[in-house]
Order: sequence, then C-alpha cells, then structure tokens
Amino acid sequence: MKFSIIMPTYNSEKYVAQAIESVLSQTCGDFELIVVDDGSVDETYNICLRFAENDSRVSVIAAEHGGVSAARNLGLSKIQGKYVLFIDGDDTWGEELLSSVQDTVGEQDNLLVFGMQHDWYLSDDTFQYSHEHLGNSGETVALQTDTDIDALISSYNLASPCNKVYRADIIAKNKVRFCEKCVYLEDLKFNLDYLLYGQNIKLLKRDLYRYRLFFDKKQMYKRQFKGLFENADELYRSCAALSESKGWAFPMGSIFLPLLTRAYAIECLCQVYERDKRTQKDVVSSLNKNKRYAQLLRYANGKLYWLLRVCRAFRLWKIQLRMLKRRYDK
Repeated sequence: MKFSIIMPTYNSEKYVAQAIESVLSQTCGDFELIVVDDGSVDETYNICLRFAENDSRVSVIAAEHGGVSAARNLGLSKIQGKYVLFIDGDDTWGEELLSSVQDTVGEQDNLLVFGMQHDWYLSDDTFQYSHEHLGNSGETVALQTDTDIDALISSYNLASPCNKVYRADIIAKNKVRFCEKCVYLEDLKFNLDYLLYGQNIKLLKRDLYRYRLFFDKKQMYKRQFKGLFENADELYRSCAALSESKGWAFPMGSIFLPLLTRAYAIECLCQVYERDKRTQKDVVSSLNKNKRYAQLLRYANGKLYWLLRVCRAFRLWKIQLRMLKRRYDK
C-alpha cells in the first residue's frame, strides 16, 4: 500500500462526511484512510462508521477524548502505507491530491510540501473568501533544511502536518510523534522533530488542500494548557535540537528566535485570559522566571524586546502584559 491517511475527528458532524468523501473521490485509489474519533459526543463517529461499512479502505477507531495529538499518534500506530498524510475532519482535498503527490514524490525525498487554499468562514458557516497559498503552477522546487528553513517557516507553512507527505519508515524508525501535552504549535514541533531525520524536501506549488478557517479571535484563548509554559518549553527543545544537529547558532541569530518569543507570549496571554489580576501577576511572574524565555529576550533585538527586558528586570508586570497584548493579541 502506498498511502496511509490519518484523519482525527472531534465533534465534526457538520463537515466530516464531506472530508471523507473528498478522500474517497481521489483519482489515485492506493490508500487506507484511518479515522480516529477523539471521543466525539455528536454524530461524528456514527457518520464515519457508515463510510467504513461501505468502503474497505476506511477504518474507524473510537478513542477517549485526549486531544488531536493523541488521536494522530494512535493513527500513526496503525499505518501500513509507505507514505503518511494527514487531513482534519473539517477540511477537504482536491480530487487529484494523491495522484499529484504520486507523480511528484521521489525515492530520495524525505518530505513533500504542497499548498493549502485557505477558506474563511464566519462562525455561522457563512463563506467569506478564499486565500491562495502557493498557487497552481505545478512547479516543483528542491529545498534543503540547512538553507531553506527560513522559507519553510515563513512561506511554506512548516507548522501544519496537513500539507505534507511523510515517509512512514522515518517516522517508525525514529519514533517521531506528536507531543500530547502540547496544545499550541504541537504540529510544528512534530515537523521540527521529523526534520532531524529527513533532510531532502521537495515543494509542489499546487494548492491541493482546502483548509477551513473561522473569524473567531477568542478561539485561541480557549486552549487548555496543561502546565505553565511546558508547551513553549517543548517547542524550544525541538528548535534547539534541530539547531544543534545543523550547527546553527541558537538562540542568537536564529530564525527560531521570533517564533519562540511569540510562543511564550501567546501561552502567557492564554494563561491570563479571564483570570483575576492576582492570578495574572503569578502567570507573568512565572514567565519571567523561565530560563529559556530569559535567554530568548537576552538575544532578541528591537525596541519591544528592550522594553520587555526592562519590565522583567523591574517587575513591571502590568506594563509587560499590556505590551504583549498589543503585539500578539491579533
């Protein structure tokens, strides 16, 4: 079998049928679709089960609610294909995604990246507009982690696993898994960990994946972090490990510096959301005591970071929090 496709689902009854149908309608049929239902309390599981009863390529696993990372990891434990892809239960594929991938990926390619069309909706499912990602020229470009990491992060969406094709043998041999205690940028951490072992990257400039997005600024703050700055610390470790393996300076002069400072800031803002001032002060104090965050601030350049260093030194937590909100609360 060539392709193993993992679809985590959670309360996606409005969208999951369309997501599964987009996979089953592929012009290339050499695949298995592993749906991992993450403890849905609506009709999602039953909808998925009906597809499995009618198509042997579909299997459905009922799991206790443990988050998207746990669901993806469970799917990874069941794969039989040579290549691994991911699709979320509220997104869709273009019908030529797998055939385009099959025509593009080579034996020496460790990772294939393709484009994602971003479809924006209001909270009532009213469609607003689509945003092109890489276009549809069909051009292929060879990338290298050493020289193209900046472009991978800033232009080609390194974070998402849904616009990538992974080699199953690399994942299995090196036990690459999603971090189950992370709820923010856990997919980026997975990709950074994967890049420790997969160096040859190919880019396909076709928007083959349709990514559903909603205009909901408060959605980010609903994330339930499992410990103060454990999530950002995990991401820091992955950035540091990849940098060390490549001989890159870290964190000074690193492409990861702004990414990581943002990760700590976002986690701080999520932790203080809807909390009283006393608890907010404790969260900011915990951030300032974090040695990894302090190291990042030491090397970061710019007026914002200079002011954050001053606030940290003089314990001006209210000003510090306002600055973080002004910069990252968007």
